[in-house]
Amino acid sequence: MQGLVDAGLDAVVIDLVRDPRDVFASIQAFNSARAYLGFGRRADQSASEYLETQVENWKRRIEVMRIPIAGARTILIRYEDMVADLAGVAAHLGGLLSISMDASRVEADRERYTQHMTSDGGAGSVGRWRRDLSAAESGRIERTLGDELAHFGYR
Repeated sequence: MQGLVDAGLDAVVIDLVRDPRDVFASIQAFNSARAYLGFGRRADQSASEYLETQVENWKRRIEVMRIPIAGARTILIRYEDMVADLAGVAAHLGGLLSISMDASRVEADRERYTQHMTSDGGAGSVGRWRRDLSAAESGRIERTLGDELAHFGYR
């Protein structure tokens, strides 16, 4: 990315984030509903071992996201904000990028991706960790990613 900035291009980094606790709950629900292991989980890996791997991967990714790139604009988009107000987020992001974004197209195409969903795709997917994760699972994520959760407004 720095090479693009150094070449004089207008670089924009869009960081799209979702609460890692909800990500893990969603992965578990998806794997359970499909009766196979996906998202990098190995057959010989326990749920707790898989969680350890995921937490460490998320930590590394978030650390990289938090390193500023000199000369590049960074825009943070939270999944939860899109669920709450997709049209508002699209208008805001479109304004920042000087493009037109039509959030209604997402809803129009909803049927095309329902097979990938394990919740209603909206409010039911936000905060699902509170009902789907054990205290040990959410605690493990919070112990390792506490600063990152706070940085993105997840507490």
